[in-house]
Amino acid sequence: MSLDMQKKTFVAGKDEQVVPTQRPFRALLKSWELYLILLVAAFLRLYGINTTEFDGDQADIFYMAHNAVSHGHLVATSNVASIKIFNPPAIIYALMVPAA
Repeated sequence: MSLDMQKKTFVAGKDEQVVPTQRPFRALLKSWELYLILLVAAFLRLYGINTTEFDGDQADIFYMAHNAVSHGHLVATSNVASIKIFNPPAIIYALMVPAA
């Protein structure tokens, strides 16, 4: 077994036509399935939005992301979990974009 990926090339002749396998963006916008998926996703995301809560640990994580952006900190860990271990910093790196 070889780890080398061989690039397959196809040269179209004079009588052959190359048909792209990807759908263009406009064709995707014209499909009704996309709008059905967006409608279901929006309903599931917004249904019962008033029952969600924003706790102190979530505010601390966003504050850490804001400090990392404004002061240029390199984040090594996140907040402390309930079993007294440090969480990984992936959520802080994800929240650095909206905190900027």
